[in-house]
Amino acid sequence: MTTSFHRRTTRATRALHIEPTPFTVTEVAVTASGSDVFAAGDILNIRQVGDQGQYNVNGADLLSEGSRYLLYVRPWVTEPGVPTGQHLIVGEQAAWLLGDDLMGRSATSDEVGRLTADVSELPAEVSVQFDEGGLVISATQ
Repeated sequence: MTTSFHRRTTRATRALHIEPTPFTVTEVAVTASGSDVFAAGDILNIRQVGDQGQYNVNGADLLSEGSRYLLYVRPWVTEPGVPTGQHLIVGEQAAWLLGDDLMGRSATSDEVGRLTADVSELPAEVSVQFDEGGLVISATQ
């Protein structure tokens, strides 16, 4: 299951080192969702490969505190049917940083997002429209 949502980062980010590759888990707050899986106010733990840019080849940049993103996520599982409480960014690339003018405001206006992965087949920009707590997303190129 893949879910899109608009979220803001909180200050709870931690890098964890488990051999052979480190990963970072960032706590995020959902501000709007494009599905019924998440709702505004939900808190998620997003797991990303790497720490401070290491081991992050063609993946989305690590999520930054206070920034707003459009993310497509899926549950991270280590054993079928056993939830870990963490989610992955789909393909490690489906993350768009939303414009600075939305910072500190409620998610009520249209916004353009920039893909954070350097090399990807995904659209470099997306248009995000906020509609009564939900999202309408389209590629702008």
